[in-house]
Formats: sequence, C-alpha cells, structure tokens
Amino acid sequence: MLSAISRPIPPLPPILRMIFPIMLRSDFIPWGIYAISPDFVYRSNGVDRDVLARIKPDPERMLFLESLFYTSFPTSLRRDGIINDMDQVASIKAYDMDRIETPTLVVHAVDDPIVPIDLGEYTAQTIKGTQFLRINDGGHFCSVTHREEVVPTILGFLERFI
Repeated sequence: MLSAISRPIPPLPPILRMIFPIMLRSDFIPWGIYAISPDFVYRSNGVDRDVLARIKPDPERMLFLESLFYTSFPTSLRRDGIINDMDQVASIKAYDMDRIETPTLVVHAVDDPIVPIDLGEYTAQTIKGTQFLRINDGGHFCSVTHREEVVPTILGFLERFI
C-alpha cells in the first residue's frame, strides 16, 4: 500500500474544492502550471526543495518523477474521477482492517500532504504483521524520490511469496 487511504481524511478546503473542477476542465491549465514551474507542482505533492536538490542531479530519477506527473494527462479525461476522489476520501468508510490476514506492506512518507502519515501508521498498526516502511521526506511521490529504498523493500516483500 503506497500512501493508501484506509479511513476518511479531511476534505480539501472549500476554495480548492471550487478551483479544482474549473482548473481540470482544460488540459492547458494544469499543463501550463507544470510547464512554468514543475518544482511548484512537485512541492505541492510534498517533494520539498531539499529533496529536489538531492534528486535533480539524477536524470533517471527526474525522468521517473516527470513520468509520474504525466500519468495525470490529459486531465480532462480524468476530471470526473479526480472530483469523485475528492468527494470520496472525506466520506469513505473505515475498513475493518483488523480482519485482514494477508501479508501487507505499507509505504508512506512522513510529509505526504495528500494522504496524512497517520493513515499509514493506522494501517500498519491495525493489520497484523504488517511491514511498514516510513520515509522521512519525498511526500506523495516518495516511491520515486526514494526508489533506492522503496523498490528493494517492495521486491523483498514480494519475493517471500514466490
């Protein structure tokens, strides 16, 4: 589970709930924001200046980060789903995760501004025997910004079942 939502999270502030649907009507606006300032987009997802400074010298890692961002394009095709996500995360039912018996790996960044770390901690504490990888920074994109730690952890976890 990467930054997984396992119980309700606070809704976006009203101003953002009003702006996002308008902004997502056009593919140009999100693309323009990214074209003008990709660093702003990364920071809004929790990839702070220090993390960016550490990873910018690595062209492969930056390509992964950029590619992750581009999975959201064209935004107009994802608009309804994104708006639905905004509505659902605040009203999602809390799962009976203490009933889960499947081996679980939870990866979560402390500074994730999209899905608060307490959800990752809750999930890891509630599902018996969960392996929890706490990443100190990198925000919502920590699986890319810290891939040297995250990828081997995921592969090691999966190898137990092969």
